[in-house]
Formats: sequence, structure tokens, C-alpha cells
Amino acid sequence: MEQKDSFQEPSQLKQTLLDIHQDFSFDTSNLSITQEIQDPSSSYTSSNDGEVDVDDDVESETSAFSQFFASQSGRKNQFHRCKTAPAMTILSDLTNNIAKPVPDSSSLVRQAAILLVIYLSLGVFIYSFNRDHFSGIETNPIIDALYFCIVTMCTIGYGDIAPSSSAAKIFACLFVLVGFGFIDILLSGVVNYVLDLQENMILTGIEEKSQEGFSVRNYIYDKAKGRMRIRLKVGLAIGVVFLCIGIGTIVLYFMEDLSLIDSFYLSVMSVTTVGYGDRAFKSPQGRLFAAIWLLFSTLAVARAFLYLAEARIDKRHRRIAKWVLHREITVEDLVAADLNHNGFISKSEYVVYKLKEMGKISEKDILQICDKFNKLDRNNSGKLTLPDLFGDSVSAVGDPGMRRDGLRVGFEAWNFCNEVGKEAPLMGSPRAADCFDLSTTHTFTRTHSLDNVLNAFIKWLIFSFLSEGISINHKVSDANNKLGVGKSFPGLSSQALKNADLYAAEKEVYLGSLCEVDDKPKPWQFWMVMLKNGNYDTNSGLCPENGKKVPPFKPGRFPCPGNDCMNQPLFHHDMTSLSSDGSTMRGGFSGSYELGSQGGGLNSGNSYYEVVWEKKVGSGSWEFRHKLKTSKLYPWLMLYLRADATKGFSGGYHYDTRGMLKILPESPHFKVKLTLDVKQGGGPKSQFYLIDIGSCWKNDGTPCNGDVLTDITRYSEMIINPATEAWCNPKNLINCPPYHITPNNVKIHRNDTANFPYGAYHYYCAPGNAKYLEAPYSTCDPYSNPQAQELVQLLPHPIWADYGYPTKQGDGWVGDARTWELDVGGLSSRLYFYQDPGTTPARRIWTSLDVGTEIFVSNQDEVAEWTLSDFDVFLT
Repeated sequence: MEQKDSFQEPSQLKQTLLDIHQDFSFDTSNLSITQEIQDPSSSYTSSNDGEVDVDDDVESETSAFSQFFASQSGRKNQFHRCKTAPAMTILSDLTNNIAKPVPDSSSLVRQAAILLVIYLSLGVFIYSFNRDHFSGIETNPIIDALYFCIVTMCTIGYGDIAPSSSAAKIFACLFVLVGFGFIDILLSGVVNYVLDLQENMILTGIEEKSQEGFSVRNYIYDKAKGRMRIRLKVGLAIGVVFLCIGIGTIVLYFMEDLSLIDSFYLSVMSVTTVGYGDRAFKSPQGRLFAAIWLLFSTLAVARAFLYLAEARIDKRHRRIAKWVLHREITVEDLVAADLNHNGFISKSEYVVYKLKEMGKISEKDILQICDKFNKLDRNNSGKLTLPDLFGDSVSAVGDPGMRRDGLRVGFEAWNFCNEVGKEAPLMGSPRAADCFDLSTTHTFTRTHSLDNVLNAFIKWLIFSFLSEGISINHKVSDANNKLGVGKSFPGLSSQALKNADLYAAEKEVYLGSLCEVDDKPKPWQFWMVMLKNGNYDTNSGLCPENGKKVPPFKPGRFPCPGNDCMNQPLFHHDMTSLSSDGSTMRGGFSGSYELGSQGGGLNSGNSYYEVVWEKKVGSGSWEFRHKLKTSKLYPWLMLYLRADATKGFSGGYHYDTRGMLKILPESPHFKVKLTLDVKQGGGPKSQFYLIDIGSCWKNDGTPCNGDVLTDITRYSEMIINPATEAWCNPKNLINCPPYHITPNNVKIHRNDTANFPYGAYHYYCAPGNAKYLEAPYSTCDPYSNPQAQELVQLLPHPIWADYGYPTKQGDGWVGDARTWELDVGGLSSRLYFYQDPGTTPARRIWTSLDVGTEIFVSNQDEVAEWTLSDFDVFLT
């Protein structure tokens, strides 16, 4: 009970903590931006029926969830369109790994050695030239001087050599004061380093030799504290003390002709810095040994006694902690720990209260932490978000709004399986890039003190009157872009040299290294133009089925007119260049799938694709002008401009990718801004995506890891072509998701014909390897991705108004160019995605966002044309 008296009573503690900040509330779930962020308005968990459970205050209806059918007879053996918009997941890279500052131990030792030599040299020099001012037994002048300096610095005081004049006494006073501080600051640091090094060597040796089961490491290493057990440290330190005393005793016995008892006596009196003066070192060899031995042994003994004190303090802390943790919590404790007066104690409040009760944290500490948090929490929300840390508008892309003069844009083309298969003749591997920086011979300095208006004026002056000095410095050469199978480049693996699929993936990484822009929190590479051919030769057996290798099957289910229908396209690159007046930059990619064609563009009978980018120097956004034309031989084509992850999986395939997303956005905390002008729609079968997002997680909610048998690619797409109908309707529930969640968190099941927004969904299909689907269900095309996929395809509808999405057919279509600000994160957090019952909900971290069209098996040649600019993904 006496221990309890040393702490404040709960009522006093409550008042102390509440006085810090009446409105402050600790909540550890909001203190870290690296952990999963939940939207309180839309929190949900996976229930036993595999659905999303909205909070208790949210209206919900009971789903007619069907039992899992063990046989395949219950599954609909029909597959629908492929989806190839990019997405594969990588682990969230939002957290930037910042190395902890570590002192340079080698530098510390070197600095201590240099200063020690200077200090002792100065003392020896002064003593040597002033020997008449010191009394005592003389041996060798240099050894005597060094011996006197060491004994003085270690504050032993044998008295065998002492200053006799006033000048020598003043020197001794200054020398011992400086030496005392020197040995405390510098040499103590060296001893700490040596002891820590010894400790690490012991732990490392034990770690290497420990086996599963019993390990001596458990008796040496305190895992909870991340260091050696304090008792072992004391034992090691005491062992060093006995070693120092033992060495001193033996040397004194043989060098100073002392008895064993006197040798031990002098050794102990020396290392403990007592130094009565009745015994001292008299021989030159003894004094030389003392100069070295005393320097280290006195420090080692002092460190041992410090460890003993630490052990006693540690024992007291453990005793107090045990009492605090085992004491039953009372109503008074509840009131005292309830900082925000909400009637209950959160985990973080309980932790703070107990730490305060243990004496591990003081009122001053809490006040400083509160003040720091309040300064960071700019909107007084009680939470720390990325805008709090980095500003109101935090962009996830490396080139926010496409406004950077130095453009970075890449190109990739895929066959139906999202692979290469075979390169087009003389085209090289279907990977390319146009990356450059803009430079001028007329340099100028831009300082942070200038405002935006002045900056713009300076730019205008330079680019208007000094345009002859502007040039484009390309990062990627034509030879780089033409690299193909069999041609080596830095970083290429031997396995990829002759493999078209692996070669393309590694070429993308290589081009990314040439284009990479160093940025925070991590570098980024380029926007990506993606082109895909929807033809599939089923006799080839090239594409897996939901990740599984399958044999060829009869044609008819997929288009494949002519021979070799899965080929890669012709590729032409107009490298970005300046206009004659130096005011505009322009470049582009173009080509055709008909390998024997000689051009012709949109007016020929061949397929055609084109992406042209243009921008005024120093102002505005890049405008990406897209054209896509199908033909009889290539009736199913796709063209997108994407922002992909800068590392990991992306694009619906299991290879390392490069892209523009320096921060991976996570639902619900991000929005997308873009300007879209659709010139031609591509016909009635053009699925034009205002926004298409993709990610990947397994059916148990865990992130994808490259295992194509269990990874699932997930897509959410908004189709704005008014000719696209809602396949989801009361008579075709098979094409609808099991339920819809409104912006107000009301769950509406698809069999609720009076309330379910059927017109908001074009089509939903489930992963082909899902085990607990609710009937009726339709599974997605199993061949067009390396693994199974899940699609949620949306249509303009009033229910999407709260997210800034189109609310009626025709919004954003031909003749209705708009700048959109879409709450993609908010909407995607409420969409249904399949997950196994009873599993933890997946974090919806999106690795690809794109805009473009998929012209699906057209009966005639179709043309789509659109312009995209101002693309940005910003965190909220």
C-alpha cells in the first residue's frame, strides 16, 4: 500500500490530464497514417455469409444467400466480355521507409582517439619542460609525464608525483577539470561502443547457432525490450571488472615487486579511483603499463556500477508495473481515464492512464505530445491525415494534372492473355517510352520568396523572348525503344533474353530506370499508354483459365479472323519535339495490327491506333489525343491511358511494373480529377470508361502475392456510352451484384425490386474460383487475365450523384466535354466485391487508374476519338 501512495489518486490524475486539453482525445488508430484507415461512415466487416455488414445503425435487409454448390452443375457455364484495364496489387507503399539516424561509431572512436592523443601530448609536453615544478620519484621523463597525465585524468591521485609550484598547481587544476569532462564525454562513449559491440557479437553468435525449440538465447535476450537481459549485462560488466583487477594484480606482482596482497590492494584502489597514496607505481615499466591499464579499467568499473544501479531501478520499475497492471480497475479509474467524457475508455486512453500511473510518462510529456498533435491536426478533426501532414492537396501521381514540361510517357501492347507471345517483325519488344527534360541556355534562379504571379511572369519572359535557347533532352533513344528478344541491355536476366514475355517485362523496368524522376515519398517513371488485341486463337492454348494452364479448345467463343490473329502491332514513334517558334511541344505513338499495311490511318480499311500529346511550354496541361479504329480482322481492341504503380504488380499481369503512382490510393480516401472530351464514341459496343480502377486481393482478403491460382484481379468501371444498356435488371439478377450500398450506408439487396438501382449497373461478374457465391451468379471471362477476375461495371445514374459521377445517360459523352472531380475512393469503398465468409475485409488499395475504351467485337469498322488532360489523383 505504500507504493500506491507514491502515485496520484485517480481523481487527481483525471484532473491533471483533463487540464491539458479539454477537447483532446487519444486514439491510436488515428495516430498512424501507415495502418488501415477506416471511414466511420462506411465501416463494414465480412460476415459469415460473405457479405458486407454495415454498422448497427445502418438499415439492412436479409439476403437470400444460397448454400454453396459442391457440384459444378449449379454454375452458369457462360462467360462474358474480357476486362483488361490495368490492375494488379502490390503491398501499400504509402509508408516511406525512413532510416533511423544511427551514430557513426567508427567516427566516434576515431574522434576520441585523435582528441586523446592531442590532450595527452599537450600534458606530456608541458610536464617534460617543467619537471622542476613537480615533486616525486623520477624514472623516465616521457613515461613519468604520460603516467602523471593518465593518473590525473582518471582522478586517482596517488600523490607519488605532485605539482610543487603555483604555476604547476594551476596547470594541474585545469588539466584535471578538462580531463574529467573529456573522459566523461568522449571516452565513456567509446566504452559504451565497445560494450555494445560485445553485446551484439554475443547475440549474433547465439542467433546463428540457435535452433527451433530450446535456445539459450531466451536466457540472454529480452525480446520485449529488444536488448540483453539486465542481469546478464551486470554479469558481463562485473566479469570485465574482475578481469581488469586480475590483470593489474598479476602485472603489479611481477613488475613492482609487491606481495600478492599488496598487488591486489593497489589494483583495487586504482580501478576504483580511490588512490590512498600509500602504494603507487615506481618502475618505468610499471608506470607505462598503468598509463594504458588505468585508462580503460577505471571506465569499465564505473560502467559496471552504473549497470548495477540500472538493475536496481529496473527491478523497482517491474515491481511497480506488476502492481499497476494487476490492480483491479475501479469506477474512479474509469472516470479519471475517460479523457473525452464519452462514457467509456478507449484502448489508447487506458494505455495513457496506466503509463501515467506507472510513472513512465509525466504531465509535461503528455502536454508536449498534445501540443504537437494539435499543431499537426490543422482541421481539428482529432485525426492525422495525409493532408494534415503534406498540405490540403496531396497528389498520388508524380505529375499532378499533367503539367510538368518534362514529360514521361510509356507504351505497352498485349495479346489477349496480357502477354506478348511473339514480337511483330522488325518492331522489337512492344515496350517503348518518350521521356525528356526541357532545358535552356539562359538560366535563371527561382526562389521560394517569389509568388506564383511573379514566377509565371518570369517564365513568360523567358519562353517568349529567349525561345531560341530552349531544347529537349531525351532520356530514351530510338535504339532503346527498338530493343527486342536476343538483344541485351543492362539488368536483363539470362532467362528473359530469349523469352518474349519476360523480355518485355524486363524492358519496361529498364526503360523506367531511364525515365525515373526522384521524388518523395518515392520515385516515379511514366504515364502508360496501353494497347490490347482481343483476338484469341483457342487452338494455341496460350491463355490460362483462371490461372490454370489448359489445353487448346475448339474456336467459336472468341474472335480470331485469319491466321496468326494474336500478333503484336506495328509501332511508329514521333519523338517529342519543339515547334518552330519554340512555344509548343508535340509527340506521339501510332500504328496498326495489319502487319502488311502501309499506313492510311483512320481512312484505310485497316485497324489503327494513335496517341498524340501536346503542350505549350511553361503553361497548361498536356493534352493526350487518342484515336482507335477496329477492322474486320481486329474487331476487339482496347486503348487506355493509365496511372500505374511505380513498383510491383500492375496491368493485370504478374510482372514487376513501372508507372506514375508514387502513392497508392486507398478507399475511401482519394479523388480523381480529369478533363475529358469525347469526339467520337466508337459505336454501340464501345465500353468507354470515364474512370476504371483496378486492384488485386485474394478471396480471403489478403493481398495478392503473384500466385495466379489464388490472386484475383478486381475492377470498377464507369461506362459513359449511352448506347450501353443495363444488363442488370429484375429479370436478370444474375448480372447484378448481390446488393448495393447507398451513400447513406443503406444496404439494398438485388431481390428488392422496389429499391435496388438496377439502372446503375451494366454488369457484375464474380471470380471464377470463388467458392461461396450467392446464386444466381455469373463468372467473369477466365482467359483474358493471368488469374481470375471480378468486374463491377457501372452506368450513369442519380444514385452516384454524391460521388460526382455522371447521373444520366449522355453526361460527358460526345459534345459534352467536362472537367470531372470524382470521389472514386468514396464510391469504391461501398461497392460489392466478393470475399469468403468470415474473413477480414481486404484493404482496397488501387494500383491502376485509367481512362479509355474497349471496343467489343464490332460488326463493322468503328472509330473512337477522345482527348484527355488535367489527370490527377489526390488524397483526401
